[in-house]
Amino acid sequence: MARKKKGQRPDGTFEYKATVGKDFSGKRIQKSFYGSTLAEAKKKAEQYKLNKAITATLGAPVTPSDITFEEWAKKWLTTYKKPFVSTQTYETTYRYIVERFLLPFFGSVNLSDIRSIDVQNFFTNQTAFSLSTQKKMLNSMHAIFDTAIDNDLIYKNPCKNIKLSSAVPKAKKKALTDAQINEVKRASTGNFDAVAFLLCTGLRRGELLGLMWSDIDFEKKHFYCESVLFDRTG
Repeated sequence: MARKKKGQRPDGTFEYKATVGKDFSGKRIQKSFYGSTLAEAKKKAEQYKLNKAITATLGAPVTPSDITFEEWAKKWLTTYKKPFVSTQTYETTYRYIVERFLLPFFGSVNLSDIRSIDVQNFFTNQTAFSLSTQKKMLNSMHAIFDTAIDNDLIYKNPCKNIKLSSAVPKAKKKALTDAQINEVKRASTGNFDAVAFLLCTGLRRGELLGLMWSDIDFEKKHFYCESVLFDRTG
């Protein structure tokens, strides 16, 4: 029986492991190369590193195959979102969406291996959720891949032209009657003035919480919200 040679696999091919980069923590990233001989496997490794160096020098996108969706999604959360939004928005809109929906499906997959058909298949199976929730998922995914492109990790965003559908019936919005509005205003004035203010202006809760005293002109009886003038002189 012939003696097994160094690096030879059970199928007779040879494996050569080479360091092709480092991850975010500085740990070496190794990649396996295969050939009918060990010399051939080594040659493939050298060619891979050479091609990678050339594309990096030319400024073309480089695709580190060992960066997973989970690694980059968490990096995106802490770098591109957490410092720039409120804690509540970060937790309920971004971190929740990523950890609750995206990581269980895409987490262990390499960024460069995710294709448009994979994203479409994912959303095809999310019909139990409202379109609003699905749009939050898609917006987060779109931003995650866009920043990956900006950092030369991938060259194409697989979230383009994704179709969404939902089996959740649209909630019917009912406007309060004048009598109901007056009753709520009567009960809230002096106790919950913010509720009466919302009824009179039509502001969203987030817009109300973001108002500053400097946004209100008591003399002219109007205020500014997100660069829009609200006139309530009537």
